[in-house]
Amino acid sequence: MRPRGHRPRSHKAQLGALLALVAPATFAEAQPTTSPTTSPTTSPATSPATSPATPSPVPSPQVDTQSHFNLRVGASTNADYERASICLEVTVWRKLSVEGCGNGSGILHKSDGGELAHFRAKWALWNASVSRGNVVLQGGLGFAELQVGADEPGFEFGVPSGESAAGAEGSLSLQYFAPVGKGFEFIASSAIGMAYIRGANALPTAPSKAQPFASFELGIGW
Repeated sequence: MRPRGHRPRSHKAQLGALLALVAPATFAEAQPTTSPTTSPTTSPATSPATSPATPSPVPSPQVDTQSHFNLRVGASTNADYERASICLEVTVWRKLSVEGCGNGSGILHKSDGGELAHFRAKWALWNASVSRGNVVLQGGLGFAELQVGADEPGFEFGVPSGESAAGAEGSLSLQYFAPVGKGFEFIASSAIGMAYIRGANALPTAPSKAQPFASFELGIGW
């Protein structure tokens, strides 16, 4: 027997009560979980490292490798040893110079005597700095005059009519320059070479056509 006044719940009421209990839990599970927004960390802009500027190398000062002109006195083979050999050299353009060497016959004196005078153009082939100065190697081309008697004006490159004859020559010179102050330089010079004088054997003493020579002088230049 059922108690009086009690009504059994209908199926609809029971279903509504069940939904009332389940819905809040289901709604809570369905809510998306939001993680706290993390703002991206902005790294400061990194500028490329700036290396200090490298100073440009200071160019070395130019050093003269030969004098503008120089005067030297010394001795030479194929010459009268009673008189000194005198050389005058003048630079005409950069490494190019012209030179004349002899004992001054016909200019400084009128005496007879053997002499091999040289007139040549020289080019500086190599130079190097050494202790207190420079060393210069020069190649030379020109002509030589062989004289066996009194000096005569002019040069005879063929068969001579007098006591002198001329011909081609080549030489190699080594010079040392040492500054002595106020733009002047002390100079020591040596040379070797060969001259070929076609008319030499027609001279009174009939010397050889091939005339090797060597010389050494000291002097001053600017």
